[in-house]
Amino acid sequence: MNVPRGQQRAQSAPLGLLLVLSLVIVGSGVVVSLGATALVDTEAGLDVSRAETGMTQLDSQAALVALGNADSQRVSLVGTDKSTYRIDDTAGRMTVNITNHSASPSTTTTLMYERLGAVVYENGNQKIAYQGGGVWRRSAGGSVMVSPPEFYYRDATLTLPLITVRGDRSLGSRASISKGSTTQVYPDQAAGNINPLDTGTVNITVRSDYYRSWGRYFEERTDGDAYYDHENDSVTTTLVVPTGPREVTSAVAATSAGGQIALSGSGTDPA
Repeated sequence: MNVPRGQQRAQSAPLGLLLVLSLVIVGSGVVVSLGATALVDTEAGLDVSRAETGMTQLDSQAALVALGNADSQRVSLVGTDKSTYRIDDTAGRMTVNITNHSASPSTTTTLMYERLGAVVYENGNQKIAYQGGGVWRRSAGGSVMVSPPEFYYRDATLTLPLITVRGDRSLGSRASISKGSTTQVYPDQAAGNINPLDTGTVNITVRSDYYRSWGRYFEERTDGDAYYDHENDSVTTTLVVPTGPREVTSAVAATSAGGQIALSGSGTDPA
């Protein structure tokens, strides 16, 4: 069938207009989709940032209750309908052992074996937790420390006031912080745990979802090394007690004269 040239031009104009409109509609859909995704990502990022601020405030107020003079504190927990706050009583564990190398054979004493617990915020794959007196953030890329825990090691002196978390599993927009029981495990005169330690090692092991960040903190803030157990999500730092000056009770002195060496001393141990 032959179509006159006039009719061909009449059909090409509507087809061209339809093609342009289709491209505009498809392009608009892509822009709207990308814009909505960016808006959701921005909202989630702002929510995580607010949660970090809220958790840091919770950290500060919890320290006031646990280590200060405040009987209780309240803190606001800001979130959206896509985020949740909860308490996990079973999250994490800390173990503190002291090994006395001067004994024969050496002896190891467990000073502390405690569940840490955590206040946890979740939004998608983002998780922020208050645990062990610190604030930690975890995502698909790993974990980082937001606020340091109550752990200090300076001049061979370890200060470790451990704050554990217990409470109702679900949390609303506000949380109430109150002090539970307090136990001092070191020094303990009755158990023979006195300061200063003369010799030995102190091993601190943390098992946690945030163990990598705990390990980096140990490496940066102490003189000890961090040993990772990735299969068990745990890290251990070993703090060596310095021996310091020691009194010698069995000495040997040597003098040389005329090509001869004379030894004198006390004690029965051979030189």
